[in-house]
Amino acid sequence: MNNTWWQEFVRFFLQGITLNRLIYMLIILIILIIITPAQIKEWINFYNPEIIPNYWMYYILLFCVSYVMSSILGATYNFIKPFYYSLLNWIYKRKAEKYIDQLTDDEKDFICLFLDLKYPVNEFNRNNPLIETLVQKGILIDLGALPYQQDKNQYKINEYYSSLIIIKLSSRWS
Repeated sequence: MNNTWWQEFVRFFLQGITLNRLIYMLIILIILIIITPAQIKEWINFYNPEIIPNYWMYYILLFCVSYVMSSILGATYNFIKPFYYSLLNWIYKRKAEKYIDQLTDDEKDFICLFLDLKYPVNEFNRNNPLIETLVQKGILIDLGALPYQQDKNQYKINEYYSSLIIIKLSSRWS
């Protein structure tokens, strides 16, 4: 007796099942078992072949439905994910642009001075009120004190804002 068709049929269903998808399938299966009415369970059991124990056909059917539902949910997630991330990036970019536009002229001039130094990390005196406000706003990152100079800290521009700062302040910075 040749069972290759059965093996191919099972391989078709098992090749796409990862551990993550199996967990989603089990969650969907449990939800289906809880919310499915008893009349459907009895109706499926009524047409259950005698060689299969009671209610097995019902659980096999729910397992197949959970497989299909997890496939549909996974495909929908993979379809929507790029649009969601592009929308999220657009929102964050607009928020960061608005934040940069609200900087004072002194803060913008200091950032241009920082960019003129052409180093990613620069040293400045500690307790400078302008630098402290930029650190509080999240534009600059304080990397801490220098071991050989007690009155200076190292600072760098936050990578989240760096490209937008260069674009927005390109007219000032030259």
